[in-house]
Amino acid sequence: ANKKQCERLSKRIDAITAPLESLTTNDVYSHPKYSETLTNLFECIQQCQQFIEKFCDEKNWIIRVIKKDSNQENFQELNQLLLQYSTDLQLNINLSFIFDREQDTKDLKFDHQDLIERYDQIFDMYRELVSKHGEILERLDDLKYDYKHKLLKTELDINMKLIPLDAIALDKIISHGKFSIVHHGHWRENDIAVKFIHPDLTLNESMRKEILNEITIMYKLGGFKHIVNILGACMENGRYGIVQEYMSAGSLYDVLKQRKLITTWSQRYSIALQMSKAINYLHMEKPQILHCNIKSANFLLD
Repeated sequence: ANKKQCERLSKRIDAITAPLESLTTNDVYSHPKYSETLTNLFECIQQCQQFIEKFCDEKNWIIRVIKKDSNQENFQELNQLLLQYSTDLQLNINLSFIFDREQDTKDLKFDHQDLIERYDQIFDMYRELVSKHGEILERLDDLKYDYKHKLLKTELDINMKLIPLDAIALDKIISHGKFSIVHHGHWRENDIAVKFIHPDLTLNESMRKEILNEITIMYKLGGFKHIVNILGACMENGRYGIVQEYMSAGSLYDVLKQRKLITTWSQRYSIALQMSKAINYLHMEKPQILHCNIKSANFLLD
């Protein structure tokens, strides 16, 4: 971008510095302010170089063009400084020819026309840059998400799998109560049930710790065949959910109410025995676990 103006600025620097190559130490010290002016000129040339380099790097110049940064003002300021220091040094060169204002106007028009002709190309390149930037932000969000989950794992004090909410395909609501809502869903190839704390429930710190403790206990107990297997937890955006295997027959309460699946005493005996084994398993834990809410609605059947 701004190719003509950059080239003009470079040629002016060459025209100014060419006669300076023949200067001797005596020439410099023979004029009281010569050394100071040369230092100022050198700093100005460095600024010119840095400014021109911004239009050589694709990312920088596209962003400057799109955001309409004050490029023209910068060109004018740098040219004015070069002219001032060249005049102070009293160089034996034609400064009015080198710093031709009409030529500056022509260069500006040429560069503007070039940008107009390349308008579509420039915006396509900008979109690509924004897209890449979006990918970087997405990766940063992923890192932030991973870090957040590592902190949650520390709170849980177990190596539980934390499942992102967007990785779960939620289906119908199976049940809902005052404190929780249970969804049927799918995660990977698993048929699952997800028990969420009710979204309208405001959690204080004590309740949050109680929920985390319950999740921890349930996950540790999941290895026993008569206790529902916990696959992981979903905790993000203030939502707390337990992801567990789906028990297709529902609760024992629902099954007994329907009077269809359980039809023989042998089936009743088998279910009662499995329930007893599950409760006994809790009571044999160290430390002992008391359910405190044993009822048919809290036993699930597959």
